Amino acid sequence: MLAIIVVLLMIQLQHFGKAMLVLATGPLGIIGAAAALLISGAPFGFVAILGVIALLGIIMRNSIILVDQIDQDIAAGMDRSEAIVGAAVRRFRPITLTALTAVLALIPISRAVFWGPLAYAMMGGILVATVLTILGAAGGLCLVLRSREEEGQDRRTDAGAGEHRRHRTAATGAGRGIEHDPKNVWRFLEEIMLR
Repeated sequence: MLAIIVVLLMIQLQHFGKAMLVLATGPLGIIGAAAALLISGAPFGFVAILGVIALLGIIMRNSIILVDQIDQDIAAGMDRSEAIVGAAVRRFRPITLTALTAVLALIPISRAVFWGPLAYAMMGGILVATVLTILGAAGGLCLVLRSREEEGQDRRTDAGAGEHRRHRTAATGAGRGIEHDPKNVWRFLEEIMLR
């Protein structure tokens, strides 16, 4: 089953690093699921495990939406760091609203004896993983794209490539991207909270 998920991610994203990043966001829901089950006192049994499995799909869908939006922005000509911050800010509201809708829809079955652990696991996992996915997927994609860019720069060996790299560094302010400047991270968090 995991192999099918990886193949589908590779077909959708067409990049191994991005597919692994989306796959890595799946387990983030376990943090919230375990916390919600602990707070509610519900057992982590078979039904709760079913909830965690369903949760993995919801979280990975959110990551795919975010990564796809970033790819579209970069393809449209935006700077990489601006595309990451802009996509995360623009997609924060739709992803959060769908997550809250799912949480509210699970409230009625949370009181049931049989389905209660599933509901608590999914509610806690969705809430925690939504925030961690938006922050983690954006930061992880920044690292994936940076490593891909550095790989491309290493392949350039002619004298013109060196001149291009010096000109680009001077034009961008010596690499003041989101991964190097903590001010951009705080600006990103402020934009998310204010919208």
